[in-house]
Amino acid sequence: DIGFDCSSRNEIKRLMKLGIKGEKILYANPIKQISDIKYAAKVRVQCLVFDNEFELEKIKAYHPNCECILRIKVDSLPSKFGADQNKAMLLIKRAVEMNLNLVGICFYVGFRQKTPLYIIESIKNARILFDYARDTLG
Repeated sequence: DIGFDCSSRNEIKRLMKLGIKGEKILYANPIKQISDIKYAAKVRVQCLVFDNEFELEKIKAYHPNCECILRIKVDSLPSKFGADQNKAMLLIKRAVEMNLNLVGICFYVGFRQKTPLYIIESIKNARILFDYARDTLG
């Protein structure tokens, strides 16, 4: 049951100063410094986003018991963040092999969308990945 989405250590610190517990925070930046992953573990931020294998390795090393959420790419946005479908399948498999707690898939469509088409497409892509994870990896 997440309540707040943060993309930096400073945002996490601001919420904690307001009395928000780490368990209510999603660390949504898919590329984090090692020191920030250690900080998240220390303050009990239990849910971290990733979109590449290097990030999985950092999570495994510094916060191995957290919940991981895979960020997938949205076609309407530049490819700054998010794994495409093929990469996402490989990352799901890798997370399972690393014995990480993969709990979900997320995407960011941006706030300037004028049509729901990219949202619909992203939901369809997430469904394909959920089915792949269930059918292929259990």
